[in-house]
Amino acid sequence: VLVSDRAGSSPVRRTKSGITPVLGCEQVLGARRLRNLQNRCYPFLNYSLQPADVTLPFTETTMKKILIANDDGINSEGIARLAELAKEFGEVWVVAPEKQFSAMSHSATFWGPVDVWPVDFPVQGVHAFATSGTPADCVSLGISVVVPGGPDEVFCGINKGYNISSDIQYSATVGAALEAASRGIHTIAFSEHHEAPHDVTDKYIRQITKELLTRPLAKNEIWNVNFPGCTPEECKGIQYDRVMSQDDFYAGTYNIVAQNGDRISYMTDFGRNWAGSEGTDLKAIEENYVSVGKVSNYH
Repeated sequence: VLVSDRAGSSPVRRTKSGITPVLGCEQVLGARRLRNLQNRCYPFLNYSLQPADVTLPFTETTMKKILIANDDGINSEGIARLAELAKEFGEVWVVAPEKQFSAMSHSATFWGPVDVWPVDFPVQGVHAFATSGTPADCVSLGISVVVPGGPDEVFCGINKGYNISSDIQYSATVGAALEAASRGIHTIAFSEHHEAPHDVTDKYIRQITKELLTRPLAKNEIWNVNFPGCTPEECKGIQYDRVMSQDDFYAGTYNIVAQNGDRISYMTDFGRNWAGSEGTDLKAIEENYVSVGKVSNYH
């Protein structure tokens, strides 16, 4: 059955597994042409909305469509927890990589096709898709192809590991969020300690999400939220308007893990310098606060 979710939008196909977009003739021909050209005009389908100077906050007047992506993969616990939360705020569409893609930053696929397919998902009532692409690809595909008419909001995470200070430049969770921001979509990235229990996250994430959904962002900005790896009793609360730390956070080195003749294998030890300046995301996490701030890669 072909249906349209709004006047003038591309048709979609309603199936037992949910609603999936159906390409029109011009889109099909365009996609084939671009595949023959190895996707040189990424993303391979034109996005219909133009970025605005300000991404408008979320409103509760109608059911909104929320796109969720991550870099830990479609089977990660974090994305399932975020999808469960997102159901309280709208219709949820998950588009995530089939495997781990951490530290890929804003990497995207330009010179080959990206596969997308529906998958079973542990959260009921969620439209879920896996891709062979990067986290930024997942957001681009979600906006351009998967979510009928495009999403109203994008969530990224919950990432396994902080995305603060200089680590932000490597983060594919933040990279995916910035892909959405470049399309003029209000976006929030969520991260937490890579090993700690989720108690602090579970305590504060709903409150923070409700608040940030009402706060506008400037063009190409995202909200970046990090939850400390402490107990709820040790957590001192939420610090808003934290800036990205410019301190020397990375203190790692490389160690030899294997050697075969002149060929040597190195691996970093991920050393960190936990000494942040006042007002920064690093300082907030260091002192057991939830850190909330804005990130942009355009200035």
